[in-house]
Amino acid sequence: MESVSIKIKKTIENTIEKTEFNVSEYVRKTFLMYSGEPEYIEIQFDNSLINVILDKFGQDIDIEKVDGNSFKIVFEAAVSDGLFRWVLSWGSDAKVLSPNSLIERIKTESHKVANLY
Repeated sequence: MESVSIKIKKTIENTIEKTEFNVSEYVRKTFLMYSGEPEYIEIQFDNSLINVILDKFGQDIDIEKVDGNSFKIVFEAAVSDGLFRWVLSWGSDAKVLSPNSLIERIKTESHKVANLY
């Protein structure tokens, strides 16, 4: 069998511009590494999840007391499968208040799960 060697000459015709990328901002706006179009999300959480929220969003997140048992936050994030699954992971301890598209998706999935049992 004869061996053939091929040499490839690679040239760069376009220049690459360096852009600023904030990793921590990206991670804060994505959930489970899913990306998507950013929207403002409002969620009410049980007080027991305060440390989870601070771990995810940091100390700069605005937290508003709803009542003696819960608080809410508003944040900008990619509305994605990752966010959807993240919210569902908290069960009844998290309630999406907006956007309506996410609320409807949570309702639909909740009905599917309830019908399994």
